[in-house]
Amino acid sequence: MVFLESHADVADTMRLILESTGEGICGVDTRGHCTFVNRAAARLLGVEPPDLVGRNLHRLTHHSRPDGSPFPEEECPVFRTAAEGVSSRLESELFWRPDGTSFPVQYSSYPILDGGVNKGAVLAFSDISERRRMEDELRAANVKLTAHVADLERRNHEANLLNEMADMLQSCFTAEEAQAVIAASIEKLFPTESGALCMLNERNLVEAIAAWGRPRGGEEIFAPEDCWALRRGQAHVVSELRQELRCAHVAAGDAPYLCVPMMARGAAMGVLHVMVSRNTPVSRCVEEMEPLAKTVAEHLGLAMANFNLRQTLRIQSIRDPLTGLFNRRYMEETINREIPRATRYQRPLGIILFDIDHFKHFNDSFGHPAGDTVLSTLGEFVRGHVRSEDIPCRYGGEEIVLILPDAPLEVTLARAEVIRTGVSELHLDYRGKPLGDLAISLGVAVFPRHGATGDTLLRAADEALYRAKAGGRNRVELATVPE
Repeated sequence: MVFLESHADVADTMRLILESTGEGICGVDTRGHCTFVNRAAARLLGVEPPDLVGRNLHRLTHHSRPDGSPFPEEECPVFRTAAEGVSSRLESELFWRPDGTSFPVQYSSYPILDGGVNKGAVLAFSDISERRRMEDELRAANVKLTAHVADLERRNHEANLLNEMADMLQSCFTAEEAQAVIAASIEKLFPTESGALCMLNERNLVEAIAAWGRPRGGEEIFAPEDCWALRRGQAHVVSELRQELRCAHVAAGDAPYLCVPMMARGAAMGVLHVMVSRNTPVSRCVEEMEPLAKTVAEHLGLAMANFNLRQTLRIQSIRDPLTGLFNRRYMEETINREIPRATRYQRPLGIILFDIDHFKHFNDSFGHPAGDTVLSTLGEFVRGHVRSEDIPCRYGGEEIVLILPDAPLEVTLARAEVIRTGVSELHLDYRGKPLGDLAISLGVAVFPRHGATGDTLLRAADEALYRAKAGGRNRVELATVPE
């Protein structure tokens, strides 16, 4: 059986419900005057309940838009609900208390309808300061995490580039190839900066071997003492253009820069120079570049030391130490490579084989050290009188082979005569004593006229050399065409 409660009982029950909720509850009439308020609303607004009832809620407490500007009373969502019966729900507004303090709120306003007639509005709101704080902390944590992930990705990218550069340098055969690899790799590591890699050369001078970005100005070749990084053996950072301790190899008044020495096995090999350019972000300073520059310099120092060691070992494996010419093994590899190339492109290949006339006389009269001096001098002369594409080799003993790619018969004969004449004009001394005049005999053969293989060409040139010896020495003989 259900009993209807009296109006007084219903009112008391509603009052208890409103006072028990944690949300602030306010009622306003169509003019915006507060008709009722619970304790939660009074506490949040920082006033006593009697101070709210009958007062204009907008004048007593007002709202702000997200940008901080106030809502005019006629545009206030709560007052529009009271006046027009339009419900609203907002989360990003601020409520300002009479004492000037404020707090963010989430609130909803609903029209009070009586028989279809709008009597005002009910406002339910709560303080979301703690939620905002947690959201801000989460947002800051996400920003920090994003930055950390970006930093890890950047470091991983840099590590991959360094490993790729090291692998490429392992495959380089010439200094020119190594320089090109280094320039391309460093430009990827410092894409918004300019700079150069400078290495110590045989004259103990520092020379720029690779550069990227805009021309850096300053000296391309300079003494080690002109760089503070090489003087001190540690990175030198110049962030202020007016700083006095600027490297002498950097153009005066240029952009901020840093120099990092490249060390390998305790010795300086060169310096990495990185300079701010017009493409460098304003927020990026040279101090931020220093860790990466140090890592790059360390990797480059070790990579270049390994490259130089490989070059030294390779040179030792293909060069004759006495004459500086290529050795017999390299000669055989070269002929086996050049003959198929000449066949494929239908080009000639010249061979000049020569040795020193009466070489035994030098050894018997002056000793083997004097003979070594003769061979060393002859090797130096030959190296200075060949084209860059020619391959001069020590065949064995005092015999020397000169391989001339793309040289027809007339050119090969002319070159042989130039070498013979030049050698005859050499004047040798050993320990202050003249060794006398030097003469050579030469045999000439040309592919494919005198042979289709390396062995037949060398044999034809050797037979021509034998005829030159038999014909009086100090002369050039052409190989005979095989029948």
